[in-house]
Amino acid sequence: MGIRMSDFDDKGDELRESELPDESDMDDDPDGTPTDDCPHCHAEIHADTDICPKCGNFISREDAPVRRGWMWFVAIALLVVCTVLVLLRLL
Repeated sequence: MGIRMSDFDDKGDELRESELPDESDMDDDPDGTPTDDCPHCHAEIHADTDICPKCGNFISREDAPVRRGWMWFVAIALLVVCTVLVLLRLL
């Protein structure tokens, strides 16, 4: 296979048009990895990325760690209510 002299034009310095790659053969992304846009900063990121390398946000809620801040608030509120009820019965 390889390039032969007959693949070049008459001057011998450029490939004939028929030997040049077709536009459909050319790829916009040289490494072939699909990309998406970050929903927060709109930077172009790889499709399989969980965290945006530019802004540091998680790409989806499923990827983000579960935030359990409200559970601590409820637990402390219940503890305070129970403590107050116990103190009222002791008086």
